[in-house]
Amino acid sequence: FNSGQTFNAGDVILLRDGNHGFPKINGINSAYVNIQAQSGHNPVLNRVYIGNIGATSYWKLSGLTIQTINVSTYPISLITLYPSTSNIVIENCIIQSTNNTSAYSRNDWRTKSNNGIRAQGMNHIIQNNTISNVAVGLSIEALGTLVNHNLVQYFTIDGIRGLASDCIYQNNTVLDNIVVFTYAENHYDGFQAYTCCPVGTDTLKNVIIRQNLIINTTDTTRQWRGPMQGISCFDGFFENWTVENNVVITDHWHGITLLGAINCRIINNTCVDPYDISPIDPYDTASTAVHGPPWVSIKAHKNGSPSYGNTIQNNVASTLNNDVGIGTVSHNVLIGGSVNYPNHFVDYLGLDYHLIYTSSAIDAGISTFAPNVDKDNVSRPQGAGIDAGAYEYFSAVIDTQYVSICDGDFFTVGNSTYTSAGTFIDTLQSSSGTDSVEVTYLTVIPISTSTTNDTICNGETYQFGANTYTQSGVYNDTLISVLTNCDSVSTLNLSVLTSSNSMATVNICPGENYVYGDSTYVQSTTIHDTIVSNNTCTFKAIDVVFVQPNIDLSVSVNGDTLTSNDNNSTTYQWMDCVNNTILVGETNQTFVAQQNGEYAVILTGDYDCEDTSNCVSLTNVGLNDNGINVEFVNLYPNPNNGSFKINMPNINSSYVVLIYNPLGQVVYTATINSNQQNIQTHLNKGFYEVKIVMGNQVAVKKMIVE
Repeated sequence: FNSGQTFNAGDVILLRDGNHGFPKINGINSAYVNIQAQSGHNPVLNRVYIGNIGATSYWKLSGLTIQTINVSTYPISLITLYPSTSNIVIENCIIQSTNNTSAYSRNDWRTKSNNGIRAQGMNHIIQNNTISNVAVGLSIEALGTLVNHNLVQYFTIDGIRGLASDCIYQNNTVLDNIVVFTYAENHYDGFQAYTCCPVGTDTLKNVIIRQNLIINTTDTTRQWRGPMQGISCFDGFFENWTVENNVVITDHWHGITLLGAINCRIINNTCVDPYDISPIDPYDTASTAVHGPPWVSIKAHKNGSPSYGNTIQNNVASTLNNDVGIGTVSHNVLIGGSVNYPNHFVDYLGLDYHLIYTSSAIDAGISTFAPNVDKDNVSRPQGAGIDAGAYEYFSAVIDTQYVSICDGDFFTVGNSTYTSAGTFIDTLQSSSGTDSVEVTYLTVIPISTSTTNDTICNGETYQFGANTYTQSGVYNDTLISVLTNCDSVSTLNLSVLTSSNSMATVNICPGENYVYGDSTYVQSTTIHDTIVSNNTCTFKAIDVVFVQPNIDLSVSVNGDTLTSNDNNSTTYQWMDCVNNTILVGETNQTFVAQQNGEYAVILTGDYDCEDTSNCVSLTNVGLNDNGINVEFVNLYPNPNNGSFKINMPNINSSYVVLIYNPLGQVVYTATINSNQQNIQTHLNKGFYEVKIVMGNQVAVKKMIVE
């Protein structure tokens, strides 16, 4: 993602074991691109951002672990879906601040717990995830989001927050609130909803909350236990909400409460309190041992605006607490405190709130607005009428199980043993005197097979399962499949290729290195490689030798003549150091400079290695006095304006005049045929040296041009 890689619809990105850090996922896809754990691997991510840069859609995260302990002053979200996101799926993931809180203190829970998922944007699916050891489990701010079959357990603030319209919350389980904040700091909710912003100034519409299980605590002996509100919607308005088939087990008055409700339905829910007495929090002066039992309630908005057009029916609860005029309230079964629970429920202390045959909730409801299935998806009605509460009672309790066995194994139903797939029924007599019918749907998983074709070179070994092979052949290995836990037979077709050897030596000159494949070598070594081509293996050995050629890099200087002192090199090439250019044609051992400068020679010596001498500086090219008796050569006038004459007695032939500037460059040249001939130049003002050459005789004079 950091490199800007793009993906195509349907692509799958497989993550393997290890920590994959903190990815930031962005980009619009035409259909889902899946990011998921590779089979048999358990990848871990620290956090995930989705859509933090711009519009982002159609990404699916599956089978991942997202885990980070809070290190800031306020909990961050382990997965954040930004407002520009749409159509994101998060499923089958483990989302947690840490996986082990056994040594946690009260302050650890307060300071180390991060939030689970914060979903903004629209049209997301969040399902089948396990979210634990967090502050807020799920915060849903995205329109049109489905929140389905998630488990939120051990949370220090809220299990689920519903903060957007057009959402569905179904089949979720919220367990075990961790009470480590005071009443003044926080009130705890299994499910909380409110409008914003500011709080209580908007309307949330068209929300469904159904078939969820919310339990205050599953273990009354654990630490950090206290009262928790069930489904708490305090800062509406809430319009056209459906709350049905939920089981709320909580130690608080607020079982299901909506403040500011318009045309909402609370139907066929079970609200109970088996705890009776809450532990007193020694850190909270407002803590009390008496909370509950829970009610079902619709009352006015906090600003005083009345609720209206609502329906509360077919619920099993301790009590109701409604304003007058909220709508229709009927066919609710009020069962009071836990002393009455044995008359209604299978095992209230074991948190099983299915009805028993003595419950007054059986056939007590009406079909108007009632859901056509109960919390277990059992059809309503099963008797003469709709039962009140989340569960429909069976005269013959049906226990359905889905069983898979491996091919060759067997499964026992009642007194019979089965080895093939089918539907099998066993009828027992329950302790209440009614029949108990157990239905088993048996599936037989066949032995899976796979074939691998592979090759090795002669002399190599091949690991297949627990065995090692060196010869061509067909080999079988039987394993237990990670996915099915049944036998999986793998077949290997192994071919052993003929082999040959190849040797080579590579000499490396000073300052160079040797690249082979993806590796670079900077010192002498031997490289071994195997090359497979045309069903033949070549075992290749390369001796890399870093050589030291015998090259003399010194240069002798004689006036304007440079000579390399190396007599063994095969080539010489002189170069201009100032301009870093090759001097074309200067390939002799000796070089005569035509002007001042810096020069070096490139030598080719032993092993065809090249090396370059240091640069030699020349400053007196063409400026030496020699030959003609300077005393009898007169240049006048001097200084001059660029026009002058030369008087040289006893002249008997022509001579050449060369004028050099201070850089040693020739700026004027002429051949003079007579004594005292006027020489006209156009030189700039400055100092010059005039060289007078006659035959092999030379005289040099200084001249000033004014």
